[in-house]
Amino acid sequence: MTQHYAQHDKRLINNENLSLQLLNPEVNDTNKLAHNGGSLFFQFPPKILTDNRKGEWSENNIPGREPVAAFKRSGAREFGLVITYIVDSISNKDGYFSPDRISQITHFLRGYYAEGRNTADQRNYVVKFKYIGYGGKDPISCYIRGIDVKHSDTIILNPDTEIRSFPLRTDITLDMRIWSSADEESLQDIAGTDTLTAAWY
Repeated sequence: MTQHYAQHDKRLINNENLSLQLLNPEVNDTNKLAHNGGSLFFQFPPKILTDNRKGEWSENNIPGREPVAAFKRSGAREFGLVITYIVDSISNKDGYFSPDRISQITHFLRGYYAEGRNTADQRNYVVKFKYIGYGGKDPISCYIRGIDVKHSDTIILNPDTEIRSFPLRTDITLDMRIWSSADEESLQDIAGTDTLTAAWY
């Protein structure tokens, strides 16, 4: 199977300004085809399809007048990150995305919850994310609110490997929330102090 990559995609994938790193030490010890030191392997540049913030208001109705709204608090900046993988080889060699590798990537991401709850340390849930033009030059710290994996209808058949059948295409959507400072050792005060970076907004 031959998979052709656009030069633009290759440059973005190899760019130092693209990374998604799970800091949980337990996760980092497994799924070696999925990551390098906790940093996820990308096949194509991920897409940010949504980027939102929400506020909570208290509305009081006054007879004969418009409702009076009082601001209560706001939530974290939230964005949807879509990561796509397409089987381009049955080999697990570097640079190729086999059914084994894509399967490990999905398990690696879903393991975020299972491994993180093994201890009471909240830093197990910190995810460092860096992308060109998003959040500044330094990685921003997030947590994953939801992980949604969708597979294509087309199935790859290969009786010579451990995974005998696998979807041709896999789309993984991460529901992300900005959480803390770039330093994973100190969770940021999100109450509205001047320690907040521009990425929070």
